[in-house]
Amino acid sequence: MQSPTAPLVTIIFVIALVYCINFISCQSLDFIEKQLLCALDKAPCDALGRQIRTVLPEIIQKQCRQCSAEQLAYANIVTKYIQTNFPQAWGALVQKYS
Repeated sequence: MQSPTAPLVTIIFVIALVYCINFISCQSLDFIEKQLLCALDKAPCDALGRQIRTVLPEIIQKQCRQCSAEQLAYANIVTKYIQTNFPQAWGALVQKYS
């Protein structure tokens, strides 16, 4: 059963990544890499990372069916960005959360 806050966490994560991708350098993308490594159980997680791990199955397995239209749009932006810039990590995420 999905947590009632999961859609909110999803949108917060996605907005943070979109902001990071579009407006700042993310200090060599450290923020994104940290969250990806956390999601793959390859690095410690902060609170956001732990919440992201709980919503990734919804995003990957169910194509974000529980997401609002806005959340889905942001999720698509982030998904394409990760697929383009971190293809190995994306493949590992799909394998882990499918």
